[in-house]
Amino acid sequence: MLFQSDNLTFNTWHVRRKLEPLALALEARLDRDAAWRLGELLADHDALVRRVERLDRRVEAGFAGCERQLNLMETIPGIRRASAHAILAEIGPDPAGEFGSAANLASWAGLCPGND
Repeated sequence: MLFQSDNLTFNTWHVRRKLEPLALALEARLDRDAAWRLGELLADHDALVRRVERLDRRVEAGFAGCERQLNLMETIPGIRRASAHAILAEIGPDPAGEFGSAANLASWAGLCPGND
């Protein structure tokens, strides 16, 4: 084992080759200005994370009546919540009513055979 702390163990080669620069960075001393700038960047990051969380809650609230459709789409390999939101926003909660048939929806989406 190359590096171990209470919670971390690095055994992969791509991390191993970065251990020396990481160790140097952890030993670095920041002057007051650099520490202040780093603090400002961290505060900005935290504010952006909170903003994304608020936006995620708003998106979820907007799709509140579509939980069944979202859950069904998430059973498709590679489709997670954000993709399910995007698909549902494009095709609507009732694609059969909107497009008339699965073939029409596939055609609209450009998924018909021969649409190479």
